[in-house]
Amino acid sequence: MMQSITTSALARFLKNESLKELNSLFLYSALVGLMSTLLVALINKSAASVAAGESVTGYFFAYLAALIAFYWIAKKSKSQERNELSTADTPFCLTHDEKNFDN
Repeated sequence: MMQSITTSALARFLKNESLKELNSLFLYSALVGLMSTLLVALINKSAASVAAGESVTGYFFAYLAALIAFYWIAKKSKSQERNELSTADTPFCLTHDEKNFDN
């Protein structure tokens, strides 16, 4: 019984939100995932270069740029998510701690 209530509330939420808003949430989520994958790939490539005795200065700066981009995208994603949830007509609600987790 509880699952059907939750499922129907989630279904109403997804149906009532505009497709553009949901697409932006999915886009930000995908970008955060891709950036975290890039960071891991840079670490692995750098480790292989160190093992081969090569310089990793370029990888360091690439990692730094990717880390800054990851932070910016993740922060923008959380901001977008909070804005969407605060304006949505939904039974889901955030507690005070969840609204201010960045602070």
